[in-house]
Amino acid sequence: MILGVVQLPFVVHFIAGKGEWVGVIHAVSASVAASAIWWAVFSRYAEAEGRGFLDRHLKAQRGQLNEELEVHRGMLVAEIDEMARRWRTSSFPRDIYPATEGFDRRFNRDLTRDLQRSSKYFFEGPTGIYVPARILLREEGSRNLEDVRLKIIDPLSDLAMDQAVIDRRRKATHQRKSDNQIRDEIVNDLYMTVVALWHVRGQVKGSIRIWYESTAVIKRVEVFEHALYDSHVDVPGSEAFPLTGCWSEGQATYVQVNEEFHRKDHAFASLRITPSTGAEELQRHLAERRLDPTCMEVAWEAYEEEYVSYLAERLPKALELREIEHIDQPDPKVVAR
Repeated sequence: MILGVVQLPFVVHFIAGKGEWVGVIHAVSASVAASAIWWAVFSRYAEAEGRGFLDRHLKAQRGQLNEELEVHRGMLVAEIDEMARRWRTSSFPRDIYPATEGFDRRFNRDLTRDLQRSSKYFFEGPTGIYVPARILLREEGSRNLEDVRLKIIDPLSDLAMDQAVIDRRRKATHQRKSDNQIRDEIVNDLYMTVVALWHVRGQVKGSIRIWYESTAVIKRVEVFEHALYDSHVDVPGSEAFPLTGCWSEGQATYVQVNEEFHRKDHAFASLRITPSTGAEELQRHLAERRLDPTCMEVAWEAYEEEYVSYLAERLPKALELREIEHIDQPDPKVVAR
């Protein structure tokens, strides 16, 4: 366009000098037309080049942005995966044992192994009826037990006993029993637990301490140095043995429950049993709890026959278990794990 304008005076001067004004007009028209055509072609070319430049620049920017987004996405996914892994490691149980009516070999195998390599045994539950038998039946070469603690229901607390009756009634084997019959069975279990703990006191190098809870005790927890077994992971069902989860030491659940037991360090236990604890001291304690102190030997014999013999027959087979899971047929005599 500029070239056409510059050419115009030269064309006019050349033609005007010859007196051919018609030619001037034609020349001007041709020059302007040529300039317009040239400008149109140049504009299309410039527009195409500009669009191509922008497309190439934007494409390069998109590519760079996609690369950066991919890098950040990979970092974010890796961070989320790591957070999820840490959360699973700290929160998820290392194992789950389904609710059963019979003796669960896998559960008893794992719990017995954790007990045998532990110097402590903390229990929380309604009666702790199996704790003395487990202590007594540890294999030779097991680590010395130094600290045994139980938090069980107080037979003198109506609130605790009423809740224990309600909880036990959910079990299929107790649904047709009267409240008084269930209550008597719970008191008898508590009685046998305390007497049996005194009889196995020589298996514990330190002390056995018992705290009676006047509030409801609705869960069963067993804590060792390297593992925690907690049955309070689901709504209790009608099975004799509830669904139970196992957590390793260091996991959040283990740390929390372990700390709850250690909060009792500065609280006086209702009963402290050591290898030197005499029968008279135990009898006084039983009388304070309105439990018959004259039937200690009868209670121990009944405990050996019903619980010690039951575990003594089944634990060796459980410890030999290699399969993932095996559950024996239910034993109608057994009402709690």
